[in-house]
Amino acid sequence: GGNVTLTAGSLQTGSSISTIVGNLSLTGASIVLVSQDAARLSVDDLSVGVGATLSFGTQSGQLTVGGVFSNAGTIVKGAGTFVLTSPTVDTALATGGAALNNLTVNGKVLVSDDLDVDGALQVGGRLDLGSSSRIHDVLGNVTITNGGALDLANAELRVSGTGKLVNVQSGGSLSMADSAKLKLGSGSDVDIAGSLVANGATTAASI
Repeated sequence: GGNVTLTAGSLQTGSSISTIVGNLSLTGASIVLVSQDAARLSVDDLSVGVGATLSFGTQSGQLTVGGVFSNAGTIVKGAGTFVLTSPTVDTALATGGAALNNLTVNGKVLVSDDLDVDGALQVGGRLDLGSSSRIHDVLGNVTITNGGALDLANAELRVSGTGKLVNVQSGGSLSMADSAKLKLGSGSDVDIAGSLVANGATTAASI
């Protein structure tokens, strides 16, 4: 495949599946619009540079990244979903502090800055939330499916929405190291049907 670099102008997906068999880099004032409900865009590595924009508009399109995702520009999250599928251990996820809507991790991902998910987080692969300096926030439900592994390491995860569920399904796992913290919003619960490893970690009933 070949790599695509946008230095200006725009790339807009339609209401179907679009695939770039290679990396996509946005630089300058370029913009990618995944702005229709049925839009599906798949790339390998994705880099959003300073001044560039990745926008879901107000719609629920889906963007699948098969490698590294890094952002130093602007993300308009809309109702969109990011799907991360890299099979390589500790593939970097660097959102640059931008909020995402829904995030699905089916690959092996290491978060390198604070993660902000305003919708649902679903883990079917492995998601490592990193060091003790990280504070991650999810407004929606957190679901760890069969074969999925969420490793808080020494970070803090806040499931800050009201009445939400952290659901570790059969075959899934949630791991928390010594200084890890899991904090729940009002009326939220943790349901464990898989495995929980919490070596001295802290779970707070409310934020």
